[in-house]
Amino acid sequence: MLKLFLKQNRANIGLDSLTAVLYSMSAVLMVWLLKLGKMNIGSFVSTAQAIQGLQGTVNQTSHLLASLFESNLYIKDFFDFIEYQNEDDAKKEKLEKNIVNKSDTANISLKHVYFKYPLSNGYSLKDINLEIKDKEKVAIVGHNGSGKTTLIQLITGLYKPTAGNIFLEGKDLCQIDENELSEYVSVVFQDFVKYALSVKENIALSDISQIDNLNEIKQTAFLSGADSFIEALPNGYDTTLGKVLPNSIDISGGQWQRIALARSIFKKSKLIILDEPTAALDPKTEAYVFEKFRELTENKTAIFISHRLASVKMADRIIHLKDGQILEEGSHKELMALKGEYYNMYMSQAKWYDGQREEVIS
Repeated sequence: MLKLFLKQNRANIGLDSLTAVLYSMSAVLMVWLLKLGKMNIGSFVSTAQAIQGLQGTVNQTSHLLASLFESNLYIKDFFDFIEYQNEDDAKKEKLEKNIVNKSDTANISLKHVYFKYPLSNGYSLKDINLEIKDKEKVAIVGHNGSGKTTLIQLITGLYKPTAGNIFLEGKDLCQIDENELSEYVSVVFQDFVKYALSVKENIALSDISQIDNLNEIKQTAFLSGADSFIEALPNGYDTTLGKVLPNSIDISGGQWQRIALARSIFKKSKLIILDEPTAALDPKTEAYVFEKFRELTENKTAIFISHRLASVKMADRIIHLKDGQILEEGSHKELMALKGEYYNMYMSQAKWYDGQREEVIS
């Protein structure tokens, strides 16, 4: 696509240059005719205005064609997406059905997992061995580029391991039907989608069958902390969000994150994964959301990523990734007692919050 845009830009530059040259030549010709007395002042002015108007029309037409060309690229992607089939029917028939959703538990196991992105020379994840038990709350921490989001994308089946295996309820993830997997897990990524729909529809998209259950939608909004601003919107839960449709209301990034969190909670999945869903929230609101999240996932398995280590203290276990490998693992208290890199990261953040230093081992 980059090559197409470069080609389009070169064509625009060429057309603009040609238009400028022709306009200059026309101006020189008219001045020459005026000097020879073959054109009067009135004809000169009217002709110049006509040429200038023609130039503007040509420029507008060229930009319109460029816009149509660009829109066509997106339309092609849209139709490719609509017609996309993840797997052929023969392969789908080989996949096992009702493997994870018939179970009331959510156990996850990673065995010697490696992952390398296409065209990349290095591994993003290296020899990951991890067991996550049913109803366990696990936090994944680490600096940018440590492999946190990549690990989540593997667990959710968005990518397949380059080497090693991932098991859900003892079954290889690659052998589980993707539709079943989507019912099993609910995820909020950093780059969540902002749908140009009503508040109610944005929340209920994860479980369309309950879209008319307003009481459940409101309860979910309360748990995510979104209810406070939703009630203040012009039409409450019927307010259309975004910038696309007429009379729609665009909300802040933090408010969009609460809507995305509510959407994740609304679907009754056994496994809930949050990839920094509270990044745009202030620390106080983030602490409130995670406290509510802990209550909500009491009977679920939960995995979450957060750069604010004060928010991960509530986790049963913390996985510290560095350069695609598990560096440290344990509860907050255990990792603080080790006084390793997790301890150093926590202390470097704690100094920015009043009263944190007195609670670093709590």
